[in-house]
Amino acid sequence: MDLNLIRPLCVLLEELHVSRAAERCEMSQPAMSRILERLRSTFGDELLVRNGRNYGRTPRGDAILAEFREVLNRIESTVAGSQFLPEHYDMRFRVATTDYASAVFVPHLLRDLEERSPGSGLSMMAWNERSYDDLETGRLDAAIMSADDPPSSLVCEPLFEEDYVCMASLDHPIRGNRVSLESYLACRHAVVDIMRGWQPSIDQPLVARGQPRRIGYVTPFAGSAVFAAAQTTLILTLPRRLAMSYRNVAPVRMLAAPAEIGGFSYSLLWHKRLDTSGPHGWFRSRIKRVASDLFDVERLRA
Repeated sequence: MDLNLIRPLCVLLEELHVSRAAERCEMSQPAMSRILERLRSTFGDELLVRNGRNYGRTPRGDAILAEFREVLNRIESTVAGSQFLPEHYDMRFRVATTDYASAVFVPHLLRDLEERSPGSGLSMMAWNERSYDDLETGRLDAAIMSADDPPSSLVCEPLFEEDYVCMASLDHPIRGNRVSLESYLACRHAVVDIMRGWQPSIDQPLVARGQPRRIGYVTPFAGSAVFAAAQTTLILTLPRRLAMSYRNVAPVRMLAAPAEIGGFSYSLLWHKRLDTSGPHGWFRSRIKRVASDLFDVERLRA
């Protein structure tokens, strides 16, 4: 086998898409298609097969990806060794996260990377139900999110804690600085769609209590939900740090959420096979350092 084909092979099996694989490898789509045909001939296997409109890996493709991705990571770690210098590195790290973290955390991480590794960058992807699989197969390098029972193949380290506040229009009939659970459930709500039309850390406990919210508006966009709350009697529940970023943008007031609605934690996740990768280890250390510095400063100011 031509060893120059190892990286395109892994990228094809990760992306399950010829055009996206070509883009990552900085080559044309026809050139990547020719590589796929060569690889199929080399391994005597289709590797990728049509599954409706999409491609899926064959069993042999799954096995090859696991083996060759491990080989690539070991090669990368060996080459970098003690000579790994972030200021000369030019990798684009692929990270899945939420609207919340992309607003309150990622800009600080980008500034840190710009100072320490100006040739490196981030490709952010919205967290979804396939993201665990993307971490396992190598389509993602890391995830920053509120983890809910991640697979055992992934490492999960806590980054910071967060709680919720409510946002309401300036003339909303609710008064005071806190919303009681009774008043909260009597209102109609704007909901930022995190998963299946829910904010799981809020809605799942309420449904388990037999007290679901009355939902009047569902949107994937936090900004849209804030402006909807400002113009209606809808109540919006957001993580505190995200809500604070909007308080001078829209005519809303912030209220303490019902005591029954707890907080949540955000974590850093990655696959165990990246434990020995010098560049990935450095990148994770920067994520943890930025989170520690940022939220320690907030605690000191509180």
